[in-house]
Amino acid sequence: MFTNRPAMKKEPQSMTGDKNSRKTELEKDFFLIRDAVQKHLLSNTNNNDLMLDADKLRSLIEESFYLVLEQEKLLYNQSTRDQLLEWVTADIVGYGPIEPLLQDIDITEIMVNGFDEIYVEKFGIIEPTDVKFEDETHLRRVIDRIVSPIGRRVDETSPMVDARLPDGSRVNVIIPPLSLVGPVLTGTASAHSEINLHLFTESPEAVSIRLEERGVPHEVLERRLRYERDRVVTYPALRFVAGRQTVDAVVFPLDGIRQAPSSPVDGKPMRRASAAEVEALL
Repeated sequence: MFTNRPAMKKEPQSMTGDKNSRKTELEKDFFLIRDAVQKHLLSNTNNNDLMLDADKLRSLIEESFYLVLEQEKLLYNQSTRDQLLEWVTADIVGYGPIEPLLQDIDITEIMVNGFDEIYVEKFGIIEPTDVKFEDETHLRRVIDRIVSPIGRRVDETSPMVDARLPDGSRVNVIIPPLSLVGPVLTGTASAHSEINLHLFTESPEAVSIRLEERGVPHEVLERRLRYERDRVVTYPALRFVAGRQTVDAVVFPLDGIRQAPSSPVDGKPMRRASAAEVEALL
């Protein structure tokens, strides 16, 4: 099924041309491996198992992935195997090649102009990426995976969708005949609530208890915030609805008030509003 290739090793950074060639070769392998993993899952797993929770499905994908590598005698070093497994898993249960972009906390928007032209916004600057879909069919599959959970569909009779996803992020989809460049997809890279609060307390549990006492349904989350180029900190957070507004409350320790995290818009420390400014918004 596949060409048996030797283990791929990392090359020096200066060998740009050779690195690009190896990446292209690895992408070709990915599509073949992905198809083989999907075929193995469909042939050896019943439909009930495929409808299991994401963690169980990811475990089945990993088992099939390593079985395919063994059967086809495909040899890669560990970092390459990890990369391929990440791609395969993202394509089967996630959003394909844009999945890593969604996980990047510095990316605030993703713009897909056709299957092979993808841009991102970082710190207010739009820049191209080397990420691309296999073809338009591949992109359409991912678009369907994005909009189907909210009961929407995109086809020739309904070629445009503008909606808010369950996680709070927004997505806009346009396909031919309204789009002349193939399917176009834009959206926020992660959930962005209308209101973001920073709370300072030594007990995050106390915030949750207070909301429960007041009868406010809420969801417990985590938020990763960047302070410097190489320092990212994870904090507990709570999401709830106040009136018609979705509120994200990130819980910091008391000494967290001394340093504000970096803004994903411009990379500068976030400006925190005063009590008077907050009251003016209410």
